[in-house]
Amino acid sequence: YRVFNLLAYLFRLINTKKFQLLLLDDLGEGLDYGRSVKVGRFIFDICKRENVQLIVTSNDGFLMDTIPLKYWNVLRRN
Repeated sequence: YRVFNLLAYLFRLINTKKFQLLLLDDLGEGLDYGRSVKVGRFIFDICKRENVQLIVTSNDGFLMDTIPLKYWNVLRRN
């Protein structure tokens, strides 16, 4: 249900052309491996195509592997 709402919201924003940044906390939460990877790739591809800055948090290594390293900014807290 969360992914459906996210995608509906994303497509609404794309159609209205009113956003430049999408911030998602814990993308893939509650999804199995296959669905998490598909959603991650899908959202990344849409944001890249529409020139939208995407900020995502996740601690799932397999989900992080869907985004090429050249697009990463790693933040560390000391």
